[in-house]
Amino acid sequence: MLLESCATAPSRIWQIVAAILALLIANAAPSFSQQNPGVPAGGGTMTPMGTLSCNPAIGCAAGAPPSISFGPLPNGGNTVYTADPFMITITWCDDGGLNSGSRSVKLNGTSLTSTYTGLPMDSYCWAKAQSTATITPQVGSNTIDASIKDNFAQLATNYRTFTYDPHQIDITPHSGSVAAPVFASFTQPFVIDGITSSPGTYNISVIAPPSLTGCSADSSQVHATSGTTTVKVTCQTGALGSSGTLELRAASTTRPLDADTGSVTVTASLNGFMASVSSPSSSKYREDPAFCAAGCFDASIAQSTVPYFSMGAARSVTFVYHGDRVAVRPFIYADVGLVNGRAAPSEYWLQASVNYGGGFTNVTFLNGESTLHFSGTGTAGKTVRLAGQFDASTHATGAYPMRVTVTAKYSTYTEQYTDSSAKLIVVNDRGSPFGRGWTLAGLTQLYVAGDSSALITEGGGAAVVFQKGNGWKLHEPRGRVLTSFAYRLRA
Repeated sequence: MLLESCATAPSRIWQIVAAILALLIANAAPSFSQQNPGVPAGGGTMTPMGTLSCNPAIGCAAGAPPSISFGPLPNGGNTVYTADPFMITITWCDDGGLNSGSRSVKLNGTSLTSTYTGLPMDSYCWAKAQSTATITPQVGSNTIDASIKDNFAQLATNYRTFTYDPHQIDITPHSGSVAAPVFASFTQPFVIDGITSSPGTYNISVIAPPSLTGCSADSSQVHATSGTTTVKVTCQTGALGSSGTLELRAASTTRPLDADTGSVTVTASLNGFMASVSSPSSSKYREDPAFCAAGCFDASIAQSTVPYFSMGAARSVTFVYHGDRVAVRPFIYADVGLVNGRAAPSEYWLQASVNYGGGFTNVTFLNGESTLHFSGTGTAGKTVRLAGQFDASTHATGAYPMRVTVTAKYSTYTEQYTDSSAKLIVVNDRGSPFGRGWTLAGLTQLYVAGDSSALITEGGGAAVVFQKGNGWKLHEPRGRVLTSFAYRLRA
């Protein structure tokens, strides 16, 4: 055991001596700074060791590879909006020395000329330098590549991407589709939005498909600002089903690449011929003989009892008869208008359906038909009235949901429009306690519908539809509020 210990002791002693020497060498290394005559202000060319320079503080050994960072773009983001060349700044940093001759700066794979300026070392970089290169962007995506080696041939690379977007405006819509009436004038708005604070003046042009004719914009030139500007394009549509893409382009008067295009697909379709459809009387929610010429040609009479006197005043009761309250034959009509530029159809058709409580059923008019045919007359801006009468004597007093459908027939197709906003008013006094068709003047009666709307009949022959309001109130569509009844409507 003693011999073995004596044999191994020298090797352990030498290991300890080597560690002490290494520690002494490290502590004896000079402290480098800008005041050290052997260290220039730029850092990276230090005390010569043959053909290399190195940092004695790390034993002139290879440390980490260099680091590379890029300065900001002109506008601080990742997109530039000008084709003008600009400078990019690249900072190089290493812990043991930079080989300036190995640096490379490329734009989209093409080598660029770059400067190289040494910088004072800091707590992060023993060797630090900065380069600048001129960047001339191409439209779309661009990539800046940078690389450098340290004095121990360790290569570092980094890159930065950015986008060159030459247009400083944005036009919407960019796509999508709209329906327009056949053979009619059609207007499509385009909105120009300025991306920068002062984008300038732009020429406007319209690109129209064969399916649209006579297209023109309401402006030939606009000055776009940081806000929005609307340009309207008006065209004439073609036959049913014809379709094409309408484009509006705005191009800068000073920057050739500064332009944008908006587009929309326009298809000529049905339901473009109606300006309005009204039904079934002078108001969709009111029926009153007082609004008609000659009392709507209704057979009517009022008969009062012999007066009696009370409190010094003559008093009597008046009974009123209306023939239309016995033979209930309401009229349905529709006012039809043609849009500008439309030719008149060969025929108009009128149809109606009413929901009396069990679903919608077609109306049979007095001529025995469910579809009335009218000659196709009328011009743009003019209104034609289509009307029909039917027998509703079998239905009780009330206000019923109704649909009025108008069809325009052309030589090769038809167009159809349905109005579901009106109600059919039926006042049926066949079962009146005062006699068939008779009522008491001034007697107001309330009929509540399933949707909590109400029909009010006023003894003089008028009838008005009221919609449910808040709480106990009923509201006429014209704004009148009914307060003479204390009747709780269903919620």
